Amino acid sequence: MPRNSLPKAQTQAWLLEMLNDPEQCHYFAVVMVEDDAPERGNFGTWDAPFYHLDEAEKFRDMMKIRFSNARMVINKGTLPLSDALTQGRNRFCNTWIKSHKKRLQQLSAKKGAQPCKA
Repeated sequence: MPRNSLPKAQTQAWLLEMLNDPEQCHYFAVVMVEDDAPERGNFGTWDAPFYHLDEAEKFRDMMKIRFSNARMVINKGTLPLSDALTQGRNRFCNTWIKSHKKRLQQLSAKKGAQPCKA
């Protein structure tokens, strides 16, 4: 497995746990690993959070064309819900927030559909 890839099995297990946690919002982010790379925050070099790993992989591949000599990795992380939904700074953040809002609606509906336990 290349060093710039997340372990798939571990990532899937982590993602499943995060998808069922209504208090956390997961993200994948692309980071350029260079000494002179721009300063980066939670969402990587380009301040671009991704909801799906394959979106981050496609973005990384696109950036590899532009920065052919750079080494890029995909990071994963979480933010508390209260912080995550205020992150809308660009189209990547807005798309990411919409995906989490949809996930939270589905979790809420699923929870409401479960029978009460006595």
